[in-house]
Order: sequence, then C-alpha cells, then structure tokens
Amino acid sequence: MLGLLAAAAAAHADYKEDYSRGLVALKDGNYAEARQRLQKALAEQPEAAMRVRLYGQRWEPYLPQHYLGMAEYRMGNCAAALAQWNGSENQRTIGQLADLQSEQKNAAAECAKTTAVAKKADDAAEPKPAEPARPTATPAKSSDDKRTAAVPPASDNAAKNPAIEAPKQAAEPAKPAAPVADAAKLAANKSGSAPAERPVSSAESAPAAAPPDTLIAAFDKYLGGRYADVAAIDPGSYRDLRSRYHAYLLRAAARFTLAQVGGDQSLVEGARDDVRAARAANAKAAPDATMFSPRFRAFFAQNR
Repeated sequence: MLGLLAAAAAAHADYKEDYSRGLVALKDGNYAEARQRLQKALAEQPEAAMRVRLYGQRWEPYLPQHYLGMAEYRMGNCAAALAQWNGSENQRTIGQLADLQSEQKNAAAECAKTTAVAKKADDAAEPKPAEPARPTATPAKSSDDKRTAAVPPASDNAAKNPAIEAPKQAAEPAKPAAPVADAAKLAANKSGSAPAERPVSSAESAPAAAPPDTLIAAFDKYLGGRYADVAAIDPGSYRDLRSRYHAYLLRAAARFTLAQVGGDQSLVEGARDDVRAARAANAKAAPDATMFSPRFRAFFAQNR
C-alpha cells in the first residue's frame, strides 16, 4: 500500500513539475521547451483545475491547454494554438479567469487576422487565366483582289511563258535527330550486342505516401486532450504498416491516459494489446519523447 501511495505521489508531482517549468520557459521566451513541458503535463494530467498547489505555498490555475496554445501561438503555429484553446477542458475553465480569457481572445483574433492576410496574399499571387483572343474581322476584298483572282494559275503561265517561274515547293522540314538512347541501340545493333538498360526500382518511381487525413486528425485530437475520441479509432482500417503503427501507438497512449485518470483496468489491458500490435507493425520504433509522457514510454517498453 505504501508503495502504491508513493508511486501515485510521484506521478502527481511529475505533471506539476513539467507544468511549472513550462510556465517559466514560456515567460522566458523558450517556447519550444515550454511546448515540450506542457505537452508532458497535459498527457499526465489532462483535467484542468482552477487552483492547484505546484510546490510549497504556490497556488496556480492548472490550464495546460491554454498555455500550450500560447506557446504554439508564439511559435507561429496558429492552427495548433486554436486546437488547444478549443479543447473542452480549456473552455470549461478559461471563462472563469477574465485576464487569461482576454489574453486568449486577443491571440485568437491575431491568428485569424494573420490567416486572412496570408490567404489574401496567396490569392493575389495565383496567376489569372489568360483571356481568349478575340476573332479579327475578315477584310473585304478590294478591286485589286478581284484582278488577282482573275490571273490564271502560275503553272499555266509558266507553261505558256518561260519567263514566269512556277512557285517553288516548300522545303521538307528536317527530321529530328534520334534520341541518344535510340542512337545507342542503333550502334549496338550494328555491333551485334544490345545495350544494358538500368532497371527502375519501384521505390524510385513511386512517390512517398502522405499520412492519411484521418490519422492526422487523430494526432490533433490527442494533442488537444480528446483522448476518448482517439481511443475510438480503428487502427486496423489502415492498409500500410507505417500508418497502422502510428494508429495503434496513438490509441494505446489515449487508453493508457484514460486509465490513469479513471482507473479502468480494462483500458490498461486494451492499451497493452495496442502496444503489442504497434510492435508487430514496427518492431524497432519507439514513442517520441516530445509527444508522449515518460510513464507511457515506460509502459510501452515493458510490454513486448
């Protein structure tokens, strides 16, 4: 029992330490460190609180999504900032703190303005389609044209009058030179041996596949603290192993976090099954330290 209490106290202190250091880094302008610390705190403790004791007698509101959004905003990542601010936990508490709510609204308005300016610049840079050429009017035939039409064909005049030369035929355009490859084949045929052609591998011809939109949306939900939504995804629906690995990894982390918050043992078993499925898809991969908490990474390493 004492061991369990000590482990619980250590976990409780972990997120508070990351949160405190994240706030200090944000205040000092170290936005990348602030983002990393606040992401860890959010993964360990996703529930916001109006007042927690960080250490000693220092009491602060616990708003990891608000401050994580501010770090993203300071780094120019407006979409990620808005995703944090629109999280349900953040919206539930931020309205009770007027100063922080005003700070968040101003930053969100600035993000909207920046996005609008960028879109306007993109629209202006996009080339407009050229207007179709207008048909020109056919000029009316003059009396000189009629006299010209009355002149007999040049071939007849040339036969009757040698001084009149028949019009010369247009010179036949020169044939394009054979490509280098064809010339090489030609030379090889003359010598009796065919040139060796380098096979093109499928890796060279096939472009790298982008992550599916549904998987990107699942990452956004995880970063936004919507763990129940992430726990409901279906990793088996992804055909390629890389996407399936990331989907199992995300669902395992979401189930593990929900189990830590609610104490549901079935979620722990589900997370353990997901870890094994992720390892089956990619045996050498490991969770990213900047995205996943130390506790989950330890859980991942223990289950093989």
